[in-house]
Amino acid sequence: MSKLEKKLRLAHKNMIDRCVNEKNNSFIHYGGRGIKVCDDWIDKESGRYNFIEWALHNGFEIDKSLDRIDTNGNYSPDNCKWSTISEQLNNQRRNHRILFNGKTQTLTQWANELGINPNTLQRRIVKYKMEIDKAFTPIIRTWKHGTRQGYEFHKCRCDECREANNKRHRDKRAKIRNGEVK
Repeated sequence: MSKLEKKLRLAHKNMIDRCVNEKNNSFIHYGGRGIKVCDDWIDKESGRYNFIEWALHNGFEIDKSLDRIDTNGNYSPDNCKWSTISEQLNNQRRNHRILFNGKTQTLTQWANELGINPNTLQRRIVKYKMEIDKAFTPIIRTWKHGTRQGYEFHKCRCDECREANNKRHRDKRAKIRNGEVK
């Protein structure tokens, strides 16, 4: 049996087990919520073969796993797809979707698109209760050459920043020599 066939057989078995086996740890999130497997895939005689055939014609790749498009819908050909881990994480019931400029995405998807850290974006919305359009605006901090911030944090090595850093260290050494700083 090939690695591909093993993966598909396991995906099929696990899908059914989550939906029908009350002893399965995930049953509460699937069968316990009324999620079912369609007749074509659960059939004892041809279910696995129908599933494998569907999988091979609908985007199956070894590094992807079975995902339901509508998280409240059943396992069936019209509600399933093969997704990467990140795609599955964005398709969870617990995710809060945010509508902005006519487009709905999860907070993480918006953060990636806007180039803002997801934790920063969540803090702006939840803790600081910022309006969405303000929360989604990157804060551009300006800095000046010849400052500690320019040299240490922005790693600028222009003559002005380098000289300012050298002067700051000379001044500090002088204060230590004069006993002004311990």
